Amino acid sequence: MYIRSTGDKGSRSFYYDGKTLSYYSLDRNQYSVIPTPPSLMEMIDTMNKTYGIEFPSADFFYPTFVDDILADSKNLIYLGTTTVDGKECFHIAGTAKDKTFQFWISDDAFTLPVKVVIVYINKDMNPQFEAILTDWEINPNLPSALFTFNPPPKARKIKMASISHKNK
Repeated sequence: MYIRSTGDKGSRSFYYDGKTLSYYSLDRNQYSVIPTPPSLMEMIDTMNKTYGIEFPSADFFYPTFVDDILADSKNLIYLGTTTVDGKECFHIAGTAKDKTFQFWISDDAFTLPVKVVIVYINKDMNPQFEAILTDWEINPNLPSALFTFNPPPKARKIKMASISHKNK
């Protein structure tokens, strides 16, 4: 898995190669490498519980995603179809105990997510996550080197603090 994110927390990248998760801050030129479980879903859960790293769009890839949404939602509304970046989409909105969400799902054979907006209503200042997901390629043949982090010159290695360490 490779993620590049730009937002309030700066520009950062995550690389997961099946053995480690590498975090790199482009703004600070610093990185950390953390050993992980071998499966993507276990890695995501472990990194969230241990380090507070969130992967909001990853929820779409959990096998129980639809069941979880149905079970956790206080309300779930189908708002019809709309267009996002020229693509016809189903627009779905809902509320759960700690967030509101909207999903735009493509109206084609693959029904892939196109846009996601999540507002965390139980956190200070109600932070929002928004993503536009484009250029999907289903089952591409990618070289494993894409998911291996190689620190840039003069990058400083740091130790990632766990949530329990941060709360002390």
